Amino acid sequence: MDEEGTPWFYNLAGEILYVKNDTIKKLELPKIHPSPEIYSLFIFNKFLYITWSKLIRPETYKYSLNDLSKYQKINRNYIFLGVKNKELLAYDLDHMSDSIIIYSVENNKRLIELPIPKKSKQKLILEI
Repeated sequence: MDEEGTPWFYNLAGEILYVKNDTIKKLELPKIHPSPEIYSLFIFNKFLYITWSKLIRPETYKYSLNDLSKYQKINRNYIFLGVKNKELLAYDLDHMSDSIIIYSVENNKRLIELPIPKKSKQKLILEI
């Protein structure tokens, strides 16, 4: 949901939809995205942030809601978590195997890093 209370969502076909005046409307994006599938989406400060799924590596873009032809590719590949203290937070998919790194998206500032514990060798006890 954006700052004005408009619900936004997407479907498996990569279509972005929103509700306006009790009607579901489809957002018409120019064909500038790298994939038909969306991995993560967030609306913040009149911008649409999308991480597009790709087979090799996802790609994140920032689109202006006032003019969808104005966009920029972001140098990180984010999963968007939400807004806290007026900052859009996300973690970077590129570091998922080592740690979970939380960023302020608009400032590209690292806020928190949580290491992922390595799997320990455990002996399982089975009951027959």
